[in-house]
Amino acid sequence: MTSKNTEERTRDTESGRFESEISKEQVRMAVMAHADEPMTTSDVHDTVGGSRRTVLHYLQQLAENDEISVRKPSENYALWSRPKHVEQENDVETDGGTHRVDAVSADEFQF
Repeated sequence: MTSKNTEERTRDTESGRFESEISKEQVRMAVMAHADEPMTTSDVHDTVGGSRRTVLHYLQQLAENDEISVRKPSENYALWSRPKHVEQENDVETDGGTHRVDAVSADEFQF
């Protein structure tokens, strides 16, 4: 039995693998848009959609490349955030928290 979600997805013609519904950049921007608080994997997944496994894979790659930071309070729990080395001079305080001017806010995501 094939799920409806599988039927709607396209496959890469060379590898035969399903093409990702989301990009690594979308995952990075979701984390970067939340300057005032870290996000759980579920928070990021809820923001960008796609498969949870793909979101986690991209988060891990981004953390390995120091594009985002990860803190693991326990073995099965991770908090993802904007890295400390990113300059915060473009941060703007609003009633909704701190947001980076050159980052896309979470409300602007249209996936």
